[in-house]
Amino acid sequence: MKVITTETGKEKIVAIALTGDGRTELKVLEAIAQRYNGKERAMLFPKSPLGGTSKGTSIIKTAELVAKITGITTVLIMIDREHVQDIEGPLRETLKDAEIGPGNPIIARSKNMTILVVILGKKKAIEENLAELINLEAGKQVVDPKLPVKELKSQIKYILKTEFGKPKSIKKFLERCKMENIERAFDGLARALKLLEDF
Repeated sequence: MKVITTETGKEKIVAIALTGDGRTELKVLEAIAQRYNGKERAMLFPKSPLGGTSKGTSIIKTAELVAKITGITTVLIMIDREHVQDIEGPLRETLKDAEIGPGNPIIARSKNMTILVVILGKKKAIEENLAELINLEAGKQVVDPKLPVKELKSQIKYILKTEFGKPKSIKKFLERCKMENIERAFDGLARALKLLEDF
């Protein structure tokens, strides 16, 4: 599945992707999504949803409006775990008649739209998923996933500049990783992308 930031009219867009803040999610999504049904389908990741960013679960409240503006009724939302207190409340506010399933992704379906919420990070953020993937690829612990997020970002950046053939970017690193390691480290996102293959 191809991830695009602007529509060209040539792609069959199956979902729109939204995140609270940060661009790491876009790099990860681009690299992983292309390994699922890459030629036939696309996902729209707007550069600036509704002219700004929303932190945490507040992005859920913008999903219905984004769907109305774009006409795309399936929305994939990626949220770092540290910003999650209550997912079901905002989902019920947005989709009042929704059926909400447990798990990761959390799937909320109403008559008019579907929202898939992927929770990233083991305790805090997406960098923990990246650390797990790096360690799986290395076959040993080369990154400490228990570091504070800021330090973890620095360690990941350093490792990618010095190891694994020096891919430098997260996207290039992810493109080289074994699929089984990606699906283990990013289990929620992998499950969501598999579901979107059938939309």
